[in-house]
Amino acid sequence: MTLAEATTRVRRFARATGNATVGITDTVVMDAINDGQREFAKEAKGLIKEGYITLAPTFDTETNFAIRLTITGGADAMAATDIAVTGTARSNVTGTQLATDLQATIRTAVGTATPTVTWSTTTWKFTLTTAATGTSITLAAPSGITYINALDLFGFVAETTTGYEVTSNIPVDCTVEEDLPSDYISLVPPVEWDGDPLDPAPFDIFASPEAHGTPEWYGIRNDKIRLSPTPNSQKMLHIWYRYAPTAFTDAATDADVELYIPTHYHTGVVYYAASLIAEENHEYSISDRMLARFKEYIGKYVTAKANSNPTLFPTVSPQRRMRVVL
Repeated sequence: MTLAEATTRVRRFARATGNATVGITDTVVMDAINDGQREFAKEAKGLIKEGYITLAPTFDTETNFAIRLTITGGADAMAATDIAVTGTARSNVTGTQLATDLQATIRTAVGTATPTVTWSTTTWKFTLTTAATGTSITLAAPSGITYINALDLFGFVAETTTGYEVTSNIPVDCTVEEDLPSDYISLVPPVEWDGDPLDPAPFDIFASPEAHGTPEWYGIRNDKIRLSPTPNSQKMLHIWYRYAPTAFTDAATDADVELYIPTHYHTGVVYYAASLIAEENHEYSISDRMLARFKEYIGKYVTAKANSNPTLFPTVSPQRRMRVVL
C-alpha cells in the first residue's frame, strides 16, 4: 500500500473526507501514518528484515602519523625525510582521501608536482609513483620521536625498491569495520559470510586483529559490525536485523512510496492513523474502534512471528573448532 492509498483509507475510516473537516491536510495524515509505523514496530517487539553489507575500506589519520621516504635519482630525488601523512586529522575516510592527503604532503616535501599516490578500489592497494627518471624508493619508519609509524596504515613495508614506483599490500585492518544499515536497531542471528555462519565473540578480539583471512567471528558496537580475521576481499555479508521504519517526509513527493512495514500489515498502520485523526475530529467512538483494530493486527503479527520459529527436538548446538590465528 502506498502513502497515497493509505492516506485515502485513513480519511475514509476516520470519516475525514468531506469539506467540513478542517485542518486535516495530507501532511497531517502522513504524520499520523508515521506514528502508526513507529507504534507498530514498537508493539510488535521489532520488525525484522534482511540486508547485505558491502565492505568499504576506511582509515583514521592523525597529524603525527608519518612515514620516512627516500627518493633516489630523477627530478624528485630527496634525502631521507619524515613526511606526515596529513595536515588534517580524519576519521573513517576512504582510501582515495588518504592517498590525496599523502600525495599533497610528499609533493610539498619534494618541491615538485610529479609524485602521485593513488588508491585502487578494486585491489585495495596504494601506489606511490615518482618521476620516471627515479632509480629507487626507500620506505621506512619515521625517525622523529613525535611521529607514529604509518607504514601499516597504507600497507607499505620498510623496504627499498628498484625503479620509480611502489605498490602496497592490502592495509592492515582497513576492512575490520563496516556500518550497519541506517534503520538498524538490533541484530537477529545468524550472520553469514560467503554462506557460512559467523560466531559472536567478545569485542576485545576486534580491537586490532592485524590478520587477514576468512572471517569467523563478528562483534557489534555503535551500529557498526566488526569481523575477525579481517577480510581481504569482498564476499557476501548477509544479516537479519530488527529495523525502525523509515518516516515519510513529504506527502506529495512520497505519495507513490510503499509503507515501510511488511505488506500484510499495512492496514494495521492505517487503523492506527485513523484512530488519531478521528480523535482530532472528536469522533471518540470511531477512534477507539480503529485502535482496537490496530491491536488485532499487532496480535496477528506477533503470533505469526512466534509460529514461524518451530523448535526441533532433539536440538544439538553446533560446535566449531577454535582456530589460532598467528
